[in-house]
Amino acid sequence: MAPELTTALAPCWAMSPLAVPTHLPAGLWFDAVIVDDASAVWTAHAVPAIARGAQLVIFGDPAGAAPAPFPTGPAARGGDVLLDRARELFPVCALGTHYRSFDERLFGFAAARVYDEEIVTFPAADRSGGLRLDVVGDARYDDGTSPVEVEHVVQVLLDQVRARPQESIGVVSFDARHAERIRAALRTAATDAAAAALLGRCVVTTADRALGLVRDAVVVAVGFGRDARGRVPQRLGAVSEGGGERLVTTAMSRARRRIVVVSGVSGEDLDPSALRSRGALLLRDYLLYAASGGSGRRITRGDDAAAPSPSGTPGRRRRTASTGSVLDAPSAPQGSPVDLSVTVVDLARRLGAEGLTVHTGHGLGDPRIDLVVEDPGRRGDLLVAIETDGAAYASQPYARDRERIRPAQLRARGWSHERVLTRDLFRDPAKEVARLVRAVNAASARRNAVPGLSPQRSDD
Repeated sequence: MAPELTTALAPCWAMSPLAVPTHLPAGLWFDAVIVDDASAVWTAHAVPAIARGAQLVIFGDPAGAAPAPFPTGPAARGGDVLLDRARELFPVCALGTHYRSFDERLFGFAAARVYDEEIVTFPAADRSGGLRLDVVGDARYDDGTSPVEVEHVVQVLLDQVRARPQESIGVVSFDARHAERIRAALRTAATDAAAAALLGRCVVTTADRALGLVRDAVVVAVGFGRDARGRVPQRLGAVSEGGGERLVTTAMSRARRRIVVVSGVSGEDLDPSALRSRGALLLRDYLLYAASGGSGRRITRGDDAAAPSPSGTPGRRRRTASTGSVLDAPSAPQGSPVDLSVTVVDLARRLGAEGLTVHTGHGLGDPRIDLVVEDPGRRGDLLVAIETDGAAYASQPYARDRERIRPAQLRARGWSHERVLTRDLFRDPAKEVARLVRAVNAASARRNAVPGLSPQRSDD
């Protein structure tokens, strides 16, 4: 077939870089070649695709998992990773907003510890999702797997597909043998046809092959725990090897709505002074974070952390010569102190005087929501996000992000969003407070009239 006719019939092609020499005929050229997940592609493997385009766009995450070998045959290494080489040669545009996770608690740890708090995330009003840690304390492990943990993972999957059949689900493990045992257990686990069909769609993979995986719910099957003698391992398989921190980052960033971490040990069981790799330290701290439910509060034990200060500052991990841990770094994201303006403080006081429950500076990352108001009909449930045109507003340089993207993302996560202008508060604060009270009551009425209905306004 003539190359011109081929591109006219099918102008957009998608395939693995390794398939390009086999399936694309000689002389077939494209206006642009886009390479996704470039951190998992060897440069040599991408050359045939790159050579066929007039323009090149490369997407990738420098913290993502490195290229994985094929399941069969020897590992064919290609030398340089495409993303690493491209960052040296081409202009780089950093994408600073995380849209995947419905609840920022899913990505909060990675945002703080891996991406240096440079990624913007969005908190969710609905707190039913999020993150949890299941410690299988009676499990005993041999070569990165345990029948008890496998059984618990399968039970978590069954509970998930029966409670939320509309959600997609996946399992990420750090050990290939552990993943294979989970696959085998899934084949015989479902006792009814509906659960069997749903589990048939469940993807079980290892962290080094999970870079393109995105699911509503993800089970991270750690696969490490006490041995037959009850001893806690300090070497955690591939996580303790070079690049192990990339595997941990990949595993904890695959979910849209919820993550369940299943492990034979908690973060408190792992001694940071005995962990000699960045990956093992990162996994230990992630287990602590997951145990807190993604709240960002530090979980301490014994001499591993200093006592809280009178101001409530959480304890911090000390530097250890054997691990090279970051000096005075919190094991979970704490967030920078919130510098509330006089306007926001006064508005919170006025709304509180109207009988509303108000929280200030809500969220893990920056910019945070200035004020959030609980549902008057459901105490404890967050409902309305109120943002002013103060410092958080000014920190967003683009009008599109401030006026359209951020409000839309917050509404998609269950909030009713209200904007308050400082000039209006100065001119007539009572009028603005009355408007906000009406907005809160209206959002509460909409939510409570139809269960599951988003509280956003009908004209949004």
